[in-house]
Amino acid sequence: MEWLEHIRARYDVDPWVFLTLYALHVPPCWYGVWRIAGALRQRKHTSVRRWGIFVGAMIVIPYAYVMAAGRNLPWWVYPAVACLLALSAWEIVARARRLSRRTRG
Repeated sequence: MEWLEHIRARYDVDPWVFLTLYALHVPPCWYGVWRIAGALRQRKHTSVRRWGIFVGAMIVIPYAYVMAAGRNLPWWVYPAVACLLALSAWEIVARARRLSRRTRG
């Protein structure tokens, strides 16, 4: 995995740390989506907001590591990260809505 070492040496971003953070965010993120769906069904907007912030933080953590640790990142990394975050947020909202409709009965 020479190219991973190249990324670490050139940009000061350890790909293994990023992958670990990314993998670790998945279970709490799914739990948060499940809680958002339940709050949507019960029309508890405060809980939707609280769990939405939680899920948003979980999504941002791996990318925040790249932005904080990275040095001399190419210009395209910033719009790419912004697009990935926007797509992730859109997908979370869509999944929570689908899940809340499916279980509403």
